[in-house]
Amino acid sequence: MKHITLLLIIILIFSCSSEDEKSNDNNADNYKIYKIKQTFSDDGSISLSEFNYKDGLLDFIKNTKNGNVNYTYYKYNSKKQIASIINEYSEVTFTYIGNNITKELKSYNIGSINETETEYRYNSNNLVESEKYYEDSQLIWELIFEYDNKNNLIKETELHNGTITGSGTQTFDNMKNPYKTSYPKELLVIYKFYGENNVLESFYDKNVYKYNDKDYPLENSVYESGVLESVIEFEYK
Repeated sequence: MKHITLLLIIILIFSCSSEDEKSNDNNADNYKIYKIKQTFSDDGSISLSEFNYKDGLLDFIKNTKNGNVNYTYYKYNSKKQIASIINEYSEVTFTYIGNNITKELKSYNIGSINETETEYRYNSNNLVESEKYYEDSQLIWELIFEYDNKNNLIKETELHNGTITGSGTQTFDNMKNPYKTSYPKELLVIYKFYGENNVLESFYDKNVYKYNDKDYPLENSVYESGVLESVIEFEYK
């Protein structure tokens, strides 16, 4: 299914992200991502993302590809919850009830779509159990999610007008998810990547990792239908 993708792709598209609870639940030594380098196999091009932090929170990411540079900025409310994400193409704002994001509104500066909206509903563990996605106020799809006991997303079901139109599953390793050290918890929860571990297989995609001595990925080789698509390298501090 098209909606479950690599965490890297989801986060870098938004080019998106409390202190024990908000930032690094599985990261006692405050171990953070500072660079992600992705090398694509088809043309050898490189995408580089450089993470910058302020007061322990993700402040902005500098993204460079093919000589083009753009920045994504992360803004927070008085509770240090993510409030908005801004880049040259779009602005995303979030609505909360308590500590949970219930609505995401994205306004675009380019393209034919002016605005998208996503509504989130939560289960008893404060994980997203369903979302509805709208384009210019028209409902496009509804998704239902299931998790394992480590908060990893293991199944997604897609509905159109209440009818199931597709579903898919994911499997995971037993190592540490590096994005939990760097992005706001609220973002990881709504994008269903708040789990403890890393995706091994998802539909036609397969990930093969090399790890460091802290059990975080140093390198991820991404295969699509058995063909190497890219290699992702992580740098931490």
